[in-house]
Amino acid sequence: QSANMKLLAAALSLITASSAVANDDDAFRPIRIRYEDVISSSTDTNTLASMMDALSDVGMVSITGFPTSFKEDRTRFQTSLGACMGRSDAARVHTFDDGTKRTTLASHTVPGPGGIQKIAHGDSNAAAAEEPCASFDEAAKPFRARVDLVTRAFAARVADAITEKSPGGSLLATEDGYTFDTFHDVVDNGEHLEHFHEYERESTDVPLKAGAEQEGTVEWHTDQGLLLAFTPGARVGKDGKVDQGSDDGFLVRLADGTAKVVEFDANDELVIMLGD
Repeated sequence: QSANMKLLAAALSLITASSAVANDDDAFRPIRIRYEDVISSSTDTNTLASMMDALSDVGMVSITGFPTSFKEDRTRFQTSLGACMGRSDAARVHTFDDGTKRTTLASHTVPGPGGIQKIAHGDSNAAAAEEPCASFDEAAKPFRARVDLVTRAFAARVADAITEKSPGGSLLATEDGYTFDTFHDVVDNGEHLEHFHEYERESTDVPLKAGAEQEGTVEWHTDQGLLLAFTPGARVGKDGKVDQGSDDGFLVRLADGTAKVVEFDANDELVIMLGD
């Protein structure tokens, strides 16, 4: 059972907001799986069992220990994202009821070679958009490639851990009768949607306790799709300084109905959640 989640001025990839959630000694801390164990095709059975237990109980695991280049690319795209969003024709803005503004750049990755699709920034303001968006695209491309690699490898580890065969032999079938036998087959052949978000609100919020109800920026929901891979939010100051692991506005509601703040830090480099 996957956990419902709620964002309170938090971002899946970037945040430039001034809201805060009060410190909670009873925060939820996701189980961490090493990058090497996800990539390896010979992950030990105990690690696989721990991963599957976490997915079954909560629907969330954190992958840590990425190569240094991944962290550098993440910081680079987070630093350049805001400037690109201000110039790109592809940027879409939504303002929530509480005044939080979310700006989004979207793209997707399709199966096969060259599957990572470029973001169409448009040409109406090409001269102005060239530098900030070129910097963002340059950093985002290897970042997106690494996330894509890990997502597919994670699906393979889930497939390794599932020993029971699906009724009829296949896990999923298209309307045309094409079958997918494993969890990895489904993920590997699917289209991966990608969103880069920036959340911003000028006002200062009163800290929120984990169990409290509030008219949140984003209401409780389970994401559509098979799974969601995201980097925890980071705060980016006006000076461009990135503060990783400072996302204190991400809440989950567990299977027993308890709402908890998720405690991320700089070691939580990629988080995977099951979808609806």
